[in-house]
Order: sequence, then structure tokens, then C-alpha cells
Amino acid sequence: MHFFESKLLGSPLLPLAWLYGGVVRAHSALYRSGILKQQRVNALVVSVGNVTVGGTGKTPFTAWLARELANRGVNVGIVSRGYGRKSRGTVVVSNGKQILADVYESGDEPQLLALKTPGVPVIADEDRSRGCREAERHFDCTALLLDDAFQHHRLHRDVDIVLVNAQVGFGNAYLLPAGPLREPLRALRRASQIVLTHCHSLEQAPELVAQIRRRSSAPLSCADYTFTGLISPSGRRKSVDWLRGKRVVAVAGIANPHSFFQTLTRLEAVVTHTAAFVDHHWYTRRDVARVRRLVRETCAQAVVTTEKDLVRLTPLLGDDTHDWLALEAELLPNPTFRLNWNNLIEQWQEASQIASTG
Repeated sequence: MHFFESKLLGSPLLPLAWLYGGVVRAHSALYRSGILKQQRVNALVVSVGNVTVGGTGKTPFTAWLARELANRGVNVGIVSRGYGRKSRGTVVVSNGKQILADVYESGDEPQLLALKTPGVPVIADEDRSRGCREAERHFDCTALLLDDAFQHHRLHRDVDIVLVNAQVGFGNAYLLPAGPLREPLRALRRASQIVLTHCHSLEQAPELVAQIRRRSSAPLSCADYTFTGLISPSGRRKSVDWLRGKRVVAVAGIANPHSFFQTLTRLEAVVTHTAAFVDHHWYTRRDVARVRRLVRETCAQAVVTTEKDLVRLTPLLGDDTHDWLALEAELLPNPTFRLNWNNLIEQWQEASQIASTG
């Protein structure tokens, strides 16, 4: 992420960024003009996305929304692209009763969503409109959550939630590949709600709030992580307090692995070694052997990784999983904004009931 924070380092790539921006603007204009037609489904459609590359918390926030809607009796489903998966087309990852696809077929994010939202069907499909129709046809879904679909113009959404990581903001504010932006910041005008993640209050990020306000009048709120425990591949759980004073090897293949390593330190773990991989890295047996060697060499008591990493690691661990743990995390709106979100979810509940009779 340091490269994307520097205007100096990004400047040589600006010609490519301008070319990329032209393609993005043309694609968006084709849908705005009606030359390319948006597809619609009967269900209420809520997208959780962002305007930058890198982790903003889309998957855990989607999981929280799905559980909130399901707890209110809404027949909700989740549709995700399944970035990096080894399959194509429509894959039913979970029917709401059991997980039907492995992580290689589904991708890590749909697999994690299926684990974190029991009772909710999860579908992976690069064509989100096709995935939504599948959810309506086979699971009678009246509300659909799209994980990472803010740039998916092909499908009409009723609500667009945009997450922004308050720790990194928009970096140097350049488009890819010179910066972290997937599309120009004026795209924030399309947002229905904007959520600053890794954030306690709006006063914590005044410059970022000002940047957003210059481009969007959408309601702003904050959400932050709560760490609820540690979980092993077999489902065995430990309290977060277990980490205090424990020697651990930290492993992360996410957008910002160093943030995860810092979290373990804040939780008072003694991190003996860190192993960082690129986001969505497909681990190999050699990677696992290397980590196990680090555990022995540093006399560590466990390997601690993220939930998303653990779903990719588990198929390679065999029976020797007793010292592999993932830090369970929930991304929740801060208490100040919780009533507003409860009201929003109730509105979506009513809208989904209308959709079911429409």
C-alpha cells in the first residue's frame, strides 16, 4: 500500500492510469445512456463494495448484514464473484443447510461467507445478475447481498454501500495502476451509504470525511472490527485472551497483511515471525512446510492467520492442525450509528416483503 500512497512513485504510471480511466468512464457512460441495458431481478438488491483496491472489510460487513436480515425472517441470499476461484460460471457454495463446494471451486470469500452465515444460501458467479436469478429461482430469495459489486453496472442495485478504509483513505487518489482507485472519486455520487471502516468516529478522519463530502452527500457512518475468538480448522475455539504472552508465527495473504500483524501485537501475542503473501494467495504444500519450520525454529506455540487465509490453508494441513488458528473478526457499525443501521435494515425487510409479492 505504500506505493499507492505516494504521488511521486505513482506519477510515472499516470499515462496508463489515464487510459484506464478512459475505459472506466466509457463503460459507465454506456450504461448511463442506456446503450447497454441494466438487468433487474425481483429481489431487493444491496451491494457492498468500494472504490479502491485492497481490504476495506466488504466480506465481514456483508456477513453481518446477511445475519441481521436473516434474523428478521428475510429470505436473504449472497452472491459473490468468487475472485481467484478455479471454476467458472454459477457455483452454489451453500444451500443454507450445508456447504456444497470446496474453496477451489468457490473462492476464499464465498467460502468464508458460507461459514459465517449459516442458513443463508451463497452463490459464486462472475455474472452477478445470473447468480441473482439462480438465488431467486432455487432459494426463493427476496433480498440479495452482492459482495464487491459497486463497479458491476450490468445489474441494477437498489442500495449501494461503499466501504472506505479510514486508515489508508484513497491513497494518492490516482487511478490504477498509478494509485489504488478502481474508478474516479466522483463515482461516490452513486453511493447510497458510505461507511468508514477501521474507524471509531467521523472526527477521527476529518480530512477523509472532507474528501468524501466534496463528492457525495450520502449518509456517512463508521464501523470497526471486533475480535471474537480464535478458531481451528476443526472448529475448536479459544478466547482471544489466549493470545496474551503466546509465541506465534503470523501468516497473512490479504491486501494489508501488516495491519493483521499489528493487530496480533496489540492483542499481546509475541509474534516470533511474520509470513506475508499477496492477497488471495493460493498456498502450496511448500508454503505450509516453510511455516511449520518457522514454528519449530522459533519455538512458537501456534500459527495464527486470518479467517480468509485459513479456508485456503485447511485443504493442505492434513490431520496436523492442532496449532493452526484463525483470528475471528466481525466488522460492525459503531454504537453511535447502530440505530440508523437498524432502521435501514428494517426498511430493507419491508422492501423485500414487497418484492416477494411483486
